[in-house]
This record gives sequence, structure tokens and C-alpha cells, in this order.
Amino acid sequence: MKTLLIITALLINGFSHEDDPANKLYIKAYDFILEENWDSAIDTFNQLIKDFPKSVFYDDAHFWIAYATNEKGEQESAFELFGKFIEQFKDSNLADDATRSRIKIAKKLYQQGKTNYQQYVNESETTERNLEEISLQKAVIYSLYKKGGQEELNSIKRMALSDNYSIAVRKEAIYYFFKSKEQRDVEKIGKEFFSSLKESSLRKEVIYHIYKTNAKDVNEFLKHVATDEKEDYNIRKEAIYYIYKMEDFESLKLVYSQIDQPTLNKEII
Repeated sequence: MKTLLIITALLINGFSHEDDPANKLYIKAYDFILEENWDSAIDTFNQLIKDFPKSVFYDDAHFWIAYATNEKGEQESAFELFGKFIEQFKDSNLADDATRSRIKIAKKLYQQGKTNYQQYVNESETTERNLEEISLQKAVIYSLYKKGGQEELNSIKRMALSDNYSIAVRKEAIYYFFKSKEQRDVEKIGKEFFSSLKESSLRKEVIYHIYKTNAKDVNEFLKHVATDEKEDYNIRKEAIYYIYKMEDFESLKLVYSQIDQPTLNKEII
């Protein structure tokens, strides 16, 4: 389980903001996780939460505090922390791992004779079935992706845009949709996704995966998002960041000239 979680964290944060002071603090805290220095990890992640409440690492920090608390042997506290994480960050990429960890802790505590955890143990079978269903749905997405046809790609797109699936499944669908070499015209597709997706976490996924396509019209989509006054501040900030990552300084100048919001202009400067 530990290895799986470490790999998950590396995948999630493999495209982190290198110059961001919050990122540097996250790396420091995460190194403590790898070293199994649980107290230092908890203290450093708490510092990150306090100093950078708007950081992209904010939810991850809460998860790793719960994880380190469990590794310290404080299962009951960890159970509560994982529960708060699931409630507060239900759209997080780590939500399923938190749920699995909480089930495992509840079973362990119940086996120790702590009967107040019986309810959670009884409910765990249903929860585990739901997690298994999510795994199966992800497998379907991968199978469609491997087939590689336009019809299969359209099916993946429908899953990404449908409220009938969990956030985790929809993120998986977004990933494989934009990974496919069949899709073209990312500016048009990105706008189409944005017109349907309301969740910030999914909109950020679209921005990132469009950026990763390296298509010729990526910057057009990012400029559209960055200059859209109706768009959420954090989404616009994300678009600006990836324009910077592309080293498209002409686009940054254009975005700067069109944004009438000092805090966003500071992101460009």
C-alpha cells in the first residue's frame, strides 16, 4: 500500500510548479514521508497548509498528514483525519486511497475490540464494491483507448462529460481522450469540454492535458481561458501558468494587455 501511494503522489505532482515556494515546501515534506520521518512530515505539511492555503498542494498535504498519522500508529486519529479529507476533498485524486485507508483502519480497530467501528466495517463492503466499480470503469476507458477508433474516442468523451460517473472516472476519461492521437483541433475541443464541465478539478485536468498535447492551437485555447472574465480566478491562473510553461511570451503580453485584474496580472509579471 505504501509503495502504491508513493507512486500515486509522484504521478500527481510530476508536473508541479518548480519555482513555487509551496512546491519547494511540499517536496521537503514529502521527502520526510519517504524517509518515514512521520513527525517532521506532519509538521512540514501543516506549515504548508498554514502558509499556502491556496496552493495546488493544499489537499495533498491533508492526505499525507492523515497517512503519516496512521503510520505513527495513531489509528483513531488517522481514521478521523481521513474522514475529514474525504468530506472536504471528495474530488481529489487521492480520495479513493483515503477511502481504502479508512476502511482498513476501521477493520483493524474493530478487530482490537473497539465496537464503535462496527458500523464502518458493515458499510465497508458497499464502499469496496463502489471502488471496484470505479476500477472496472477505468478498465473500460483503457480498453476503448487501446482500440483507438473514433467511435471509441467518442465513448470516452461521453464518459468524461457525463455526471453519471465519479470524478475519478471522468478524470481518467479526460486523460485518455487527450492522449489519443485521433483527436484534433484542441482549441475547439477544449471550449466544448469547458461548456459542459462545471467542476474546477475537471476543468484543470482539461487545461493540463491540452497543454501536454503540444498541438499548434494549444496557446489559443489557453489564451481564451486566461482572458475570459467569466471564468474562475484559479482556472485563469492555471491557464496563465501553462502559457508561461510554453515560453509563449507574445501570448503572455497579449493576455496581460487584456486582463483588467491586478492579481492576475501579477501572475504574469
